[in-house]
Amino acid sequence: MVYYVAYKAPGELRDRSQIVRRLRTLGCRQIRRSFWQLDKEELGAAMKLLQSNFAVILKRTREIRKPVFAVEGTCSELGSLVVVAYKIPEQGKKGEVKNLLKRAPCIRLCRGVYAFSQRPERFGRSGSLVDARDFWGHIREVDENAVMVPRVVVVNNQVVETLLADAKSRVEREVQSIIVGHKILFQKVKRDEIDRQRAIRMMRRLRRRFLNAKKVAAFYENWLRIDLSNILARPYPAVRKVRTVLLERYGTVR
Repeated sequence: MVYYVAYKAPGELRDRSQIVRRLRTLGCRQIRRSFWQLDKEELGAAMKLLQSNFAVILKRTREIRKPVFAVEGTCSELGSLVVVAYKIPEQGKKGEVKNLLKRAPCIRLCRGVYAFSQRPERFGRSGSLVDARDFWGHIREVDENAVMVPRVVVVNNQVVETLLADAKSRVEREVQSIIVGHKILFQKVKRDEIDRQRAIRMMRRLRRRFLNAKKVAAFYENWLRIDLSNILARPYPAVRKVRTVLLERYGTVR
């Protein structure tokens, strides 16, 4: 049986290179940086080598599996996933990929390797969120040799809690960035450092980002029962302050 492993690479180049050499010696095949394909016979030795690195083991399945939840409601198994692995683009394209990922409710397995829900119907037809197929289409423009592996499940489910915490942190970082953006806009308007047109344009961009963050959060809750309601409540005081100062200064928020 074929397995896949994704791991968090060490910070030191020497340590990263050593892991690559030893995995190749074991007979493992490198797909993308820290994403490898290996046989069952190689799995034990590979995991022993990667015991100090956060490693996710995956395998292909024929059937589509649903996520599994514990009695208390927390997710214990992620169900079937589609994994997309790509080479990190040059600086000019990094921003495009970063913005794409903000609209993608996915799970980061390691750098340049993301897992999506296998069930595309969860994304609806609005086109506002990015599923595996959308991401694959865009990422192929950045890396024509990018790889997509459908119908895989996580084997070592003890890593699920950490993966979910990381997904939650991604939304939290975006929400915090939106809050900071509103605070900056508030100060610019108060100090008369920005004109009406630019202020309204900046407000609209922040509004779109916040709406997108809420859609991504709703998807996570529906898919994996991740409750992000407390995080999503944080921007509202900053939003109200900006709306108030825009009304006072320009008589409009639109």
